[in-house]
Amino acid sequence: TAFTEEQKSKWLADYEAVCKAMSCLLTSYNSDNYLDRLRHVTNGLGILPANPALLRFRSNVESELLSVVENLILKGRTDYALEMAGDILKIYDRAPVAWVIRSVVMQQKGEMERAFEAAGMALKLSPNSPDAHLCMASVLSGVGRFEQAIEEYNETLRLVEMIREFSTRQKVNILLALAAAYASAGRSSESAATVEKAVQLTSLVNRQ
Repeated sequence: TAFTEEQKSKWLADYEAVCKAMSCLLTSYNSDNYLDRLRHVTNGLGILPANPALLRFRSNVESELLSVVENLILKGRTDYALEMAGDILKIYDRAPVAWVIRSVVMQQKGEMERAFEAAGMALKLSPNSPDAHLCMASVLSGVGRFEQAIEEYNETLRLVEMIREFSTRQKVNILLALAAAYASAGRSSESAATVEKAVQLTSLVNRQ
């Protein structure tokens, strides 16, 4: 009752926006289709662009999509993976995960220049994404630019420790890829030390 009419109108408008955005979040959460999840949460962010819950959930959905598509690529379904990347971009045209997917597919096809361009776009859209840095590291290793790949693998590990969303298995795989890059660059002692880190990490988990 202490509000002016202007304050009252603003409060009601803000409340309505929160209700609509959270409705999108709940709908996204309850969907079994990953693309539908992304679509609903993107609609919510269209209402509240800086909402932490929506941003967090979109990040989770993108990670889930990447995991699903990576499995498709491993099964040789690269064309379907590219199609899904296109569907993601139709929903959210600044989705770094779509460019990571495209880069991985291009690497599988041996089209390394296109893979490099796609990885670069992922990094441009999300410079703090471990997935984007890991993707770029893979491309650089694939074209023999091992010193640059080493930098990208190390940056991936740094971000992984900050974000703490990667599994132990994923961390071990990154360490092994880094060790391979060190070996290819002629840095054998650093390669051996990195392999040892991977072994220690694996042993620690097994003891738990």
